[in-house]
Amino acid sequence: MESFRTTISNKGLVTIPSVIRERLNLQRGDKLEWHITRHGEETLIQVRVIRNAYALLKGKRRDSDLAYEKIEHLADEALLREIQGHADSRS
Repeated sequence: MESFRTTISNKGLVTIPSVIRERLNLQRGDKLEWHITRHGEETLIQVRVIRNAYALLKGKRRDSDLAYEKIEHLADEALLREIQGHADSRS
């Protein structure tokens, strides 16, 4: 297990170490979802990356007449592929 130390700023901000950003392929604008689990004296914090599904589609479709529902469906499919690929890389 690797450990990294960071400092919380006066505004409550923390810089994610570059090693972690690179391994998770974090990009500007990505959202992080935090899960906290307590086991007695220990606290486990899990972080999940939530990608912008619409950004995944950028440049993939040139048809400007696509209905919103179709775009939303394509975005959902792209997001699922992204999540599955991320989960597969952890195995």
